Amino acid sequence: MNKIALLLIALLGHTLRAQKTPFNLQDIFARPTFSMKSNGGFNTMNDGERYTTLEKKNGAWAINSYGITDQKLIGSIVTSEDFDEKYTPANYEFTGDEKHILIYEETEKIYRRSFKSLAYVINIENKKITKISDTKIMYPSINPDNSAVAYVQENNIYILDLQSMKTTAVTSDGRKNEIINGAVDWVYEEEFGMSTGLWWNSSGTHLAYYRFDERAVKEFSMDVFNGLYPKQESWKYPKAGEDNSKVDVKIYDRVKSLSITLDLKSERDQYIPRIEWTNNPEIISIQRLNRLQNHWELLFCNTSGTPPEVILEEKNNTYVEISDNLNFIGDHRFFYTSEKSGFNHIYCYDFSKKKEKALTYGDWEVLNVVATDESSSTIYYTSSEESVLEDHFYSISFSGNKKKALCPEPGNHQITMTNGNKYFIDRHSGFDMAPNIYLRSSDGVLKTMLADNSKTTESFKKYQFGASSFGKVLVNGSELNYWMIKPYNFDSSKKYPLFMHTYGGPGHNTVTNSYGYTNYQWHNYLSSLGYIVISVDNRGTLKRGADFKKSTYKKLGKLEHLDQSAAAEYFGNLPYIDKDRIGIWGWSFGGYLTSLCLTKSPNTFKMGIAVAPVTNWRYYDNIYTERFLQRPQDNPEGYDENSPINFVDQMKGKYLIVHGTADDNVHYQNSVEMVEAMIQSNVSFDSEFYPNKNHGIYGGNTRYHLYQKLTDFVVQNL
Repeated sequence: MNKIALLLIALLGHTLRAQKTPFNLQDIFARPTFSMKSNGGFNTMNDGERYTTLEKKNGAWAINSYGITDQKLIGSIVTSEDFDEKYTPANYEFTGDEKHILIYEETEKIYRRSFKSLAYVINIENKKITKISDTKIMYPSINPDNSAVAYVQENNIYILDLQSMKTTAVTSDGRKNEIINGAVDWVYEEEFGMSTGLWWNSSGTHLAYYRFDERAVKEFSMDVFNGLYPKQESWKYPKAGEDNSKVDVKIYDRVKSLSITLDLKSERDQYIPRIEWTNNPEIISIQRLNRLQNHWELLFCNTSGTPPEVILEEKNNTYVEISDNLNFIGDHRFFYTSEKSGFNHIYCYDFSKKKEKALTYGDWEVLNVVATDESSSTIYYTSSEESVLEDHFYSISFSGNKKKALCPEPGNHQITMTNGNKYFIDRHSGFDMAPNIYLRSSDGVLKTMLADNSKTTESFKKYQFGASSFGKVLVNGSELNYWMIKPYNFDSSKKYPLFMHTYGGPGHNTVTNSYGYTNYQWHNYLSSLGYIVISVDNRGTLKRGADFKKSTYKKLGKLEHLDQSAAAEYFGNLPYIDKDRIGIWGWSFGGYLTSLCLTKSPNTFKMGIAVAPVTNWRYYDNIYTERFLQRPQDNPEGYDENSPINFVDQMKGKYLIVHGTADDNVHYQNSVEMVEAMIQSNVSFDSEFYPNKNHGIYGGNTRYHLYQKLTDFVVQNL
């Protein structure tokens, strides 16, 4: 082939590459360019053949029922026309027997999971609607025989008898920032992933509930700027090493109108992260965890208040994870997950015989027990058995046999089981593939597609999205997974700046074969501007066994920083990367790790962006921080040697720190103190704050403004 022909081919290739359509931040945050379909509110009925949705139009509303496989309207269960008064429900839920519906209006968010609202009970048969209280309440719960509803109001528990319409006060000592009944304090909600704190037994005769005495816990306050005089919000926030709430578990006997306090026979400085009634209405299970979180116990207590029985316990040299994977089967068995083999697996425990059997095993992790089905003696779970990069869905018998992969397609599968376990919803995505949502039968057979986002996926090819790939890099004796996005017009003869995305915190992965939504789009936008974007999962992340995850114990941040820095140096030596132009960014723990890299590896990183970062572990909550670092009193070096605020004088690169002023999780204090430390060390920096925004920094035009700021900083400094 002559030179002219080769030149023509090269020019043609260049032309084809150049034909890709540019896109910008407005396409990501302001226009529906990459919008996706979803299956909306999809609440399945007990028969497994129907689902319901709340639909609104022209001021009217209805809770409608549809066939689950054909998506056809069956009819309306209740509508606004059934009632003389006007209601505007924001959400709803059925009782267990589907004879009543709870509807919520004027919902007011409190923290990450908690909210309060006006709440009503609808009797489906006669269309009678009952307002539970004239003011907003929390956690309304109807007992199994539909005779009463328990709820929390102003930190006290009340029970409304739905026949007599008489309201009984179960507690009276509740006070803001003092005593909480029927709910949990801030740190339990955030770190144990819970909010409600009351539960009926199966017969509806007894109500178990939490009582938190948080008077000894110190208050944290922040200003909310919303008028001439800012409003100050305050709540109890136990920081590392500080006093916790004293927690009691109480049981209210509705027949006797009497509460008893369970005698847990242990120290007060402990955690009670889970409470669950067994299938026996007289027996309740309580999970207890010591403050160091390395000794877990499962207790059984009865409604008479006799001393508890320790059914199962686990000790660890580091910490024991808490999950929702405890499931009671029949009268004498339960399933649970544990990392005691070195990997998280499912166990069956027969507490009548005190015998245990491992149902899954191997060098891979069970991630979540989705459902247990007694009728078919089947457990449904997700795991990393196929790949550390992917979540797949499996079933296995109660005996540990007949394991079956239900979603073998490559990629990530987020699973929701329908009521009755007849079907499941499979939200299937890949790194470059927007989620498609499928309805499958419990044996994995495809029934229908609920949402097809293939057009969105195809649009990525039309626009200047880069070429992505996964790989492994050997650093510090560990093989670490990474993804890389190269510019759409990548030229191996050129050198490109490198921009790294990190989170790196315990039990959390960024390197997954799953769709990353706006971050995926933004990283591709940066690649279209001529950047190579990379993310690396350092030691301490999930799916690779307990040793890998817990290697960071007592030195949180140290190994993570070393791995990110070593990976940056490795990539910087590739022929197509400019080692003098390496940047890094992250949010929350990722912001912390970014700050640590900028201060402790100042010669490696030219710039960094820290969004809502922890800058001193002494500022963060005690459950999370002490789980990995113990108390500051016990391990001061672990705190001080790995908090970036202590090393600002070493910083050389360009640094942007961003925070919402109303962040109840990682307090704005972290950024303020970091800024003050940099000022006193005469370190140059950039900063951006977002008034009245929490840890997520969103609302209105906020996200667009934020990512414009981030983009400008990258372009100007890398």
